[in-house]
Amino acid sequence: MQAYNLETSITALKNLRDTYQSQLDTRAVIELNAVITELEVVSRQEGTERRKAACVRAFYIFADVLRVIINFRDLM
Repeated sequence: MQAYNLETSITALKNLRDTYQSQLDTRAVIELNAVITELEVVSRQEGTERRKAACVRAFYIFADVLRVIINFRDLM
């Protein structure tokens, strides 16, 4: 993931957390915070395996949060 995309992902995850925190369970918020922290740490490490793993983890958390948001909206 390019540096710009990584920063955009961090910002997007923070916005998701801030906007939907009340609709997420504690486990999801903890995981989201952990992913944000990990991405911030690895943002300075070009091409490392840890950075690649953090980026994949970020995509999974995006999917999980979006799934919760979509399911929640379907119930309304």
